[in-house]
Amino acid sequence: MHDAPGKERAVIAVLGAYVRVHAKTITEEGIAPAARQATNVQAAIDVLMRRPHPGAAVDLSRAELSGTDFRGATLGNVDLARAELGRADLRGADVSKARNLTTGQIRCALVDQKTTLPSGVERPDTHSVCR
Repeated sequence: MHDAPGKERAVIAVLGAYVRVHAKTITEEGIAPAARQATNVQAAIDVLMRRPHPGAAVDLSRAELSGTDFRGATLGNVDLARAELGRADLRGADVSKARNLTTGQIRCALVDQKTTLPSGVERPDTHSVCR
């Protein structure tokens, strides 16, 4: 993205689509069976979280992001509608400007006091039992 600033939106769209397709996806019936989060999916997410213009829209809606490492990332203008974030590592992450994030989505995510949440999204109870 840094080498082709005029292509940033296209690169973001392609990487977002890659994550939605290659990560486990949410179906109407629940989570589709798939293997553990792949290294290549994590690498695509890492690139998206380091994009030059953090306000550029990223669509990760309906993606299975359980176990994904978002530590210290800024998820500004990232659409997380119906994304599965169970056991995602959000410690130190700024998700205050993420779109369509709900308390239920992060119920089993790892958060700490440095995690910045959107208004209306409650910090999960660290003592809750998650599978």
